[in-house]
Amino acid sequence: MADKPVQHRILVADDEPSIVLLIKRRLENQGYGVITAAHGKETLEKARKEKLALIVLDHSMPILNGFDTCLELKKDAVTKGIPIVVLTASTEKGIEERYVSAGAVGVIYKPLVGELMHLIKRILAGEKIDWAEYVDKR
Repeated sequence: MADKPVQHRILVADDEPSIVLLIKRRLENQGYGVITAAHGKETLEKARKEKLALIVLDHSMPILNGFDTCLELKKDAVTKGIPIVVLTASTEKGIEERYVSAGAVGVIYKPLVGELMHLIKRILAGEKIDWAEYVDKR
């Protein structure tokens, strides 16, 4: 039996290999093509080269952090239209608002991989997301 064609290509950017591997496997099992990056600079390079449907971006990364990476992606004519979902374990106050104002579609908190998979499907299906559902209730 032939493999199903890849529906969408997603860039997963996180400096924690175990997180990347977990998300990559889940996405591939759902038929998505996955590209990975370990830091912000690599994320920018790959996002400019690849035709991506979505970026999953970690907040705390070396070389260029998630927020600065998000700003750069949204300033670039090639990458500004790619939806960005931010993953974080941070408890920083106002982080959701900062990212959304920078152009990300939203922020979700680690470790919510199952929730991330559901969210990716909804975004790529063109659904309008009510981000109040995803706000950290800590």
